Amino acid sequence: MGLESQKAFEPSKELPAILSSAARETALAEWKAAYINQRRELAGVQADIIKHIRAEPDTPKEALVTVFDEAAERGRFSDEQRKIGAAAIEIFEERRNIIKTVRQRYPDERELFKAVFGVMPLGSVRVEDAPIHMNFICSNRIDLARVANFNKEGLAAFRGIVTDLLIYNVQGGAVFGTPRLPELKDMVVIGKGSMQNRRLGNLKIHEEQHMFRHILLAASERMREEHVVSRAEQEPWKKLLRECKDSVENDLEDELLAMSKGRAQNVSRELSESQYFQAFVVAQADALHKQLSALEAKSERDKESDSSKNDLQKVIEVLEGDQFKEELWKKTMQAYSAYQRLRNIGEFSHEEVTAFFDLEPLGQWPKLEKRIQGNWKRDE
Repeated sequence: MGLESQKAFEPSKELPAILSSAARETALAEWKAAYINQRRELAGVQADIIKHIRAEPDTPKEALVTVFDEAAERGRFSDEQRKIGAAAIEIFEERRNIIKTVRQRYPDERELFKAVFGVMPLGSVRVEDAPIHMNFICSNRIDLARVANFNKEGLAAFRGIVTDLLIYNVQGGAVFGTPRLPELKDMVVIGKGSMQNRRLGNLKIHEEQHMFRHILLAASERMREEHVVSRAEQEPWKKLLRECKDSVENDLEDELLAMSKGRAQNVSRELSESQYFQAFVVAQADALHKQLSALEAKSERDKESDSSKNDLQKVIEVLEGDQFKEELWKKTMQAYSAYQRLRNIGEFSHEEVTAFFDLEPLGQWPKLEKRIQGNWKRDE
């Protein structure tokens, strides 16, 4: 990724040596300054690249690389940070090319709608090409409800359509679409009107944040595939529980960032009253219940099946327990408070605050926020 004249700053690798150094206080002060500078540059370059893309969707990939390289030099980005940045720009370019190809194949917007969702729209449709996704703006709320539920079947489809008809009748709405064109996976948003919502704010920004975060997570995953760490020594049920908890926290973090960036009126209320919190937990538990039912249908003589059933039952018990939910909600609200504190100091935009937390685990947000503001505990 170009410029690398300055030595990369690797916070976690350098800290142990500093803590055992004779000149501990001076070295630690320098480490803290470098850490804060690096995190600020990371947030700043993410916001800058998004700004470039919004202003000029056809910004050449090389120009984005230059913007990133200059920030990487200033912030002495680590090797991992450089690799994630390079992968994110590459994934952005891949998405942009896919959207261009699909639009060339279907220049008529109604035909594009049919290709993506399998049905012709009843009302007029406008397609807005964002840099990394497509916004299908429906004039008819029935179209919006139909395509939001077209991948469901039977009673589930009926309930979904009726519910969405009631919602989209009184307010603007936006949802992720599940396209019939596999190349557009995670790149389709269906909306109504201006996509402004009384409670949820700017839904275009909201859904765009989901898209950008998907790119960052995919970039991070590409990088980590090169360094797979074995956890074979961990008990299977504990490993499964960790994976389920991570999945729920990831979903909550994704929604919390999108709501905050889209200027929702009351994020904590939306997460609870709109049942995002409950839905994410229930989705994990339901998936495990289905696996458990499938295993119970197998032969009783299958000892491996018995072992797997026990693992699933242990994880389900934890996920459905009050203690897990109470701890998770507390962690979510502490993370949201950290976001608000960082935003309220007036030094960073929503774009930058979101960038600080995009790849940070939910439970680490309060610590990161304190560090960014220069508030360090002696044991950190």
